[in-house]
Amino acid sequence: MEYYLLITICFLAHYIQNSIRENLRNTFKSTITLLIAIFLCFGYMTGTDWRTYENSYQWITFDKFLSIILFWEPGFIIYTAIFHLLEIDFWIYLIFTKLLTFSIFYWFLNKYSEKRYYFLIMTFFVTLYGLYFWIDNPLRNLIAFSIFLLSIPAILEKNKWKYFSIIFIAITFHYSSILLIPLYWILSSRIKSKTIIIFYIIFSLIFLDIKILFSIINTAFSWFPIITNKIVFYSQNINEESGKIISFGYLIHNIFFIILLLSRKKIETIKYGHLIFNSSILYIFLFRLGLSFNVFMRIAMYFALIYSISVIYILYNLENKSKIIYQLYLLLIITMITWSSITKDSRYIPYSSYLSYIFREKPSYYYRYYYNDNNSSYPRIYQ
Repeated sequence: MEYYLLITICFLAHYIQNSIRENLRNTFKSTITLLIAIFLCFGYMTGTDWRTYENSYQWITFDKFLSIILFWEPGFIIYTAIFHLLEIDFWIYLIFTKLLTFSIFYWFLNKYSEKRYYFLIMTFFVTLYGLYFWIDNPLRNLIAFSIFLLSIPAILEKNKWKYFSIIFIAITFHYSSILLIPLYWILSSRIKSKTIIIFYIIFSLIFLDIKILFSIINTAFSWFPIITNKIVFYSQNINEESGKIISFGYLIHNIFFIILLLSRKKIETIKYGHLIFNSSILYIFLFRLGLSFNVFMRIAMYFALIYSISVIYILYNLENKSKIIYQLYLLLIITMITWSSITKDSRYIPYSSYLSYIFREKPSYYYRYYYNDNNSSYPRIYQ
C-alpha cells in the first residue's frame, strides 16, 4: 500500500541519514524529500476539495472579482485569476501551488528544527497532517498555513508590524487567519506551566457548550460581516459531532500535552525552543476547541508543523532506553493514525498520480469525480 510505503521510507530515512557519511547526508535528505513531495503534491483523483476548485477555476477571472469576492477571499481570487489569465491548465496550477506550499514547509523545517531529527519530524507530520494538507488538499487553508510560517521570523525578531503585515496577506487567502492576530502576544510570552494547566482545564470545560464558543467569536468579530456570516452559517449546521468530550486524537494529544510540560525546560534550551513550546501548547488548546466544532480544527492546523517538531523534541528529555520506547510509541501512533485516515472513506484509496497521465489522454472530470468512490472498498463520499 502506497501510504505505508511512504511512511516507512520517512521513518527508516531517519536511521539511514544518521548512519551514512556526513558528505552524503544532504544529497540523501534532498532525494527522499523530493520523493515525498512528488507523492503528496501530484495526487490526481485522490482527495476531495479539488472538485470544487477545478470547477470554479473556469470562472475565477479579474472581470468577475466583485461578484466572486462574496464567496472567495480576494488574495486567492487574484492569485488564481493570474493563472487563468495566462491560460495555464488547472492541474498545472494546482500542482505548482502544492509544490510551492510544500517548499515553504520544507524551508521552515530545515531552518527551525534540528537536522538529526528531520525525518522523524517529517514522518509524524506527514502522517497526521501532510496527507490532509496535500492529498485531501484544503487549498485556501493550505496557502494561508504556509504564509503563517513565513511570519515566524517576525515573532522571533519581536517585530509585530511585520507579523501583522504577513498575517494580513494570509487573511486574504483564508479568513480564519484573522484569529492569528492576537496570538502574537501568546507566542511571545512566557506563561508558567501551572497557569497553562489551570487554563486548559477551564478552557476544556467552558467549550463543552458550542453555543458559548459561537457567542464569544461572534462578539469578537461582529465588526467583520464576512466572518459573522460564516459563523451564522456554521452555527446552523452543527451536528452530533459537535461538543465532543473525548476522542482518540484528543487522548493522544493530551498524553503529548503532559509530556511536553514535563519536557519544557529541556525543549526551551534548544534553539527556538521557547517559540516551539508555546506553539505546541497553543495547538493542543486549539485542537480542544476543534472538538467542540470541527471547523475550528483548521485553526489548530496553522501550528501543525511546529507541534510535530515539539513532539520529536521530547526525545531530548529522555534517557537512551526511554528514547527507544518513545520512538516505538510514536511508530505505533503513526501506524494507527495512517490506517484510520486512509480507511475512513474513499478519498485516499486508490492512490493515483498526475504523473502517470502526462503522456496519456486525460480522463473526463466526471470520470475523475467518482473514480475513488467507484474503485475503493471504503465508504463512498459522493453518491
